[in-house]
Amino acid sequence: MEVVLTTLRTVMDHNTRLENELTRTNQLMNILSTEYASTKELLHSLTKDYTSTKQNAAALTIEHASTKEELAALTFLYTDTKHQLNALTDDHSTFNRILHTTRTDLDKASKELVKVKRALGHEKERNRQSRIIPPTATAVTTSKPVSQSVAFFAVMNDHQQNLGIYQTVGFQKTVTNVGNGWDGQANIFKAPKAGHYYFSATIMSHYAEDIETELVLKGIPIVHSYDGDKSTNGVGTLSAVLNLAIGDDVWIRIYNNPATNDGNVRVYGRGWSCTDIDKARKELIKAKEALAHEKERNRQSRIITPTEIAVTTPKPVPQCVAFFVVMTDHQQNVGLTSNCRIPEGGHKCW
Repeated sequence: MEVVLTTLRTVMDHNTRLENELTRTNQLMNILSTEYASTKELLHSLTKDYTSTKQNAAALTIEHASTKEELAALTFLYTDTKHQLNALTDDHSTFNRILHTTRTDLDKASKELVKVKRALGHEKERNRQSRIIPPTATAVTTSKPVSQSVAFFAVMNDHQQNLGIYQTVGFQKTVTNVGNGWDGQANIFKAPKAGHYYFSATIMSHYAEDIETELVLKGIPIVHSYDGDKSTNGVGTLSAVLNLAIGDDVWIRIYNNPATNDGNVRVYGRGWSCTDIDKARKELIKAKEALAHEKERNRQSRIITPTEIAVTTPKPVPQCVAFFVVMTDHQQNVGLTSNCRIPEGGHKCW
């Protein structure tokens, strides 16, 4: 019986320990359940934060790409602005050189004009003194009328864009048009009378670009020009001496070379001109002509005697000699000198 009681007490003690262990286990389960719920909420919050962070990262990636494109555009704009600034600097330097040369030419022309006017005054006085002829003398003088000259000068004020092959190059501002041979609307010169004409044109390209132009007579190319420089603006000149009949057309157009003239040709305008030096030169030419006329009158008046009638005619002007040739093929190994023969007693025209 004691053994049974002992066993029973042992079982009861063990049962008590198990119950206590169960109680502790239940408490631990409650704690773990609470922690699990808290962890689940934290995981859900972290998931939301991760999703938001991922969206922010995508937005930042797009913003970074946009900023990168803007930076590339600003870099290109900076480079282009730098090139334009260099071109403007070159324009300023060129203008200063032209202005200095123009002032020098104007000073020289003014000084020469003063000398010619002084000589003209002396010739007029000598002529006046020599014309004091006794009443029995009669002088009859005839002179050949001076024909009106033909000249024009036009300037390109604005840049020209998108010029294609065979398209006419325009010059917007007409400065001089003696004889009305220049058509400023069509940008074509039409010869008002037959004779020899000298043509010259200067074309400037934009910065690091190139142009090819040609001077055309009645649709036939006469001479070509290349204007280009990879590091600055390029300048080329077209010059020709042509024998024109009345109504012959002359103009400048884009040369047929698709490799250079791709249909988007730009011509640099902003032309410079100085009217003061032109006026001084014209006045100087008139003064020289008047001086020569006075010298001729003075010479003629000095050969009249009191009993004779003198009929004088001006000495014929010698015929000028002029030539204009074009190189149609490339030449190799050419020397530095060439000969040009001028007829004896002839005059050179430049």
